[in-house]
Amino acid sequence: MRPILVALSLLGILCAHAEAGSCRVPDDLALGGLHLPAVKSAASRHAITILTIGGSSTAGVVASGEEYTYPARLAAQLRVLVPGVEVQVLNRGVKGATTRTRVDRLARDLTETHPDLVIWAPGSTEAGMSEDPGAFIDTLQEGVTTIKDAKADLVLIDLQWAPSLARVINLWQYNSAIAGVAVAEDIPVLRRSELMRRWNDDGTLRFDGTAPPAKRLADIRLLFDCIAGALATGVAEAVR
Repeated sequence: MRPILVALSLLGILCAHAEAGSCRVPDDLALGGLHLPAVKSAASRHAITILTIGGSSTAGVVASGEEYTYPARLAAQLRVLVPGVEVQVLNRGVKGATTRTRVDRLARDLTETHPDLVIWAPGSTEAGMSEDPGAFIDTLQEGVTTIKDAKADLVLIDLQWAPSLARVINLWQYNSAIAGVAVAEDIPVLRRSELMRRWNDDGTLRFDGTAPPAKRLADIRLLFDCIAGALATGVAEAVR
């Protein structure tokens, strides 16, 4: 296995000495002022369907339980923040899936689920394999067009961050690619890399991999809960 792929796989066991019960999202990274017309319309009918797509971080394999994945935690938090609205979050994360694979099955997933909102975390596999960012951009753009054609809202999530990843992967290159597509298409992005870096720096989470297995698992679940919280707050604000 390539060293970069090994580093990516290690992110699932890196972790976090949680020194706080929650993760504060800095104002400049919060998903404030989201324009989600499909979600707002669905909320007025008291039911929202969200489709989450991506790779390992979406599938949440390292959480050791579907209920601890970020999509599951997103559903739970939205049900509290948007009372009286039935919230369904469908997890279509696939470990190791490329963006090309994801886009090839996207039309089918959209037809089957009819989501009001798609939350997409692309690029981790491409970054791990150091694939051409230009080809990644083209494929991502194709997927964005497919989602827009389906009349669903879209939020993108950029790559995960940890010191070990930053040493071997040019995260900036792929995050910039995601940001470029987002700006061109007026799509909001949850800047997960920067959130994780700041949580690490302020001691909320520590991605140094030194905790015992039980602690690592607990903190992985906390990380997913914090990512879900950042998303849920933005979505809830958009439908009020």
